[in-house]
Amino acid sequence: SLLTGRQDIAMGLNPDAIETVRAAGAKAYISIEPAVFGISFITFKPGPWQDVRVRRALNMAVDRQRIIDALLAGATVPTGQPAAHGVIGYDPDIEPYPYDPEAAKRLLAEAGYPDGFRFVLECATGIDPNDSSVYQQLQTDLAAVDVKMDITTMPPTQFFNALRLTDFTGDAFPVDWPSWPTMDVTRGVLAHSCERINPWYCDPGAMPLLVKARTTWDPDEALALKRELMRRYHDAAPAIFMYETANFVGLSERVAGFDIVNGTHISFETVTLSP
Repeated sequence: SLLTGRQDIAMGLNPDAIETVRAAGAKAYISIEPAVFGISFITFKPGPWQDVRVRRALNMAVDRQRIIDALLAGATVPTGQPAAHGVIGYDPDIEPYPYDPEAAKRLLAEAGYPDGFRFVLECATGIDPNDSSVYQQLQTDLAAVDVKMDITTMPPTQFFNALRLTDFTGDAFPVDWPSWPTMDVTRGVLAHSCERINPWYCDPGAMPLLVKARTTWDPDEALALKRELMRRYHDAAPAIFMYETANFVGLSERVAGFDIVNGTHISFETVTLSP
């Protein structure tokens, strides 16, 4: 529709289509949301997720940069914390987990899984950019350290209902850690903490820090607390922290002034269409 002139704005553009769109004379708009995409572990179930060494091992088993370059048009950056650049509390000193399959295997062996294990990822596709291919590459990376990830898909409505109730039959699921609309790291952490009615991850020791980070008025002290919270979540690895979430939009050559504010709001009042 975009290329034939029947449509001027195409939301949710597949990253693979960017060069096709540009070659046809249209434009690609790419923005980074104040959110981090990750694979969250349901740590309340008995099994490997209760051991932090396993969670860290899986973080080291994934080649994030290869996924970004091959499947997301190189448009975003890997991360090792539940906050994106520009969000209050983001810690620039926290590096993503290194891609190190051999170290991942050693950690798995130390945790009692020298031969790996099998788990189920429950997901819906068509929600995040190139998500189906991302899950398949994850599956390949984890298989290299003898961890077998079975992928179970469901319709988006069913997935979001399961997410709302934490009603998954599998062991892990993909979900964003969003900092909008407050642009504060504690916004994303809340949903991944004991504060959730049915949490999938709960670190009681982190709760006093979370509360203090949210209620301290002094800006310098609050920033230090939020960065401490980011370090705690990095070290605990309750998810495979993947990358900062990207938006891909196709625009016809008629469109000017298109912008997405904070990754979530389109400034329609600034959009113009030429004849």
